[in-house]
Amino acid sequence: MSHSLNGTQANCEIIVVTYNTPELDEKCFKSIKANTEFPYILTVIDNYQKKENLAKVWNETIEKSESDYICLLNPDTEVEEGWLTKLIETMEAGPKIRITGPSTNCCGSPQSSLTYQQAYKQPKAIIVDVLLSGFCMVFHRLTWKEFGGFDESYPLYGQDTDFVAKVLLKGYNTAWRIDCWVK
Repeated sequence: MSHSLNGTQANCEIIVVTYNTPELDEKCFKSIKANTEFPYILTVIDNYQKKENLAKVWNETIEKSESDYICLLNPDTEVEEGWLTKLIETMEAGPKIRITGPSTNCCGSPQSSLTYQQAYKQPKAIIVDVLLSGFCMVFHRLTWKEFGGFDESYPLYGQDTDFVAKVLLKGYNTAWRIDCWVK
């Protein structure tokens, strides 16, 4: 399967930051390998020894990336077939969509809808003016650059929420791909 953006081969760098959870990591990596058709590069950073600020790890990794898209994915997740293709298709649906995320059963955001089973039957994305959860999010690398990356002043959590909020405050959209499932 070939995807293009502005006539060139589009790809995505999937960034997974691990923290001494080998069993969960292995499930995540197996699901990525089995269920990802869209061209991708998997970058795994073991943060157990260094215990660096997550925003710093993300920023350093994205700075080195040459991919069109970036996907931040938690190591305790498992992806379904076609997940990345669906998220990228959503990103390409309109120039104002800057961040997209899937449905899930593991977060407290609107993406964890109890009506997921009904929504899943009708493939679609919805524009949301809420903060998507950072457990799995896809965005253009250029969006990261435009907004100056992730704020490294957050000690543990919140840098993803801050990034999404900045994007929304500038008048861009986030999209929830309800027929895409990442647990």
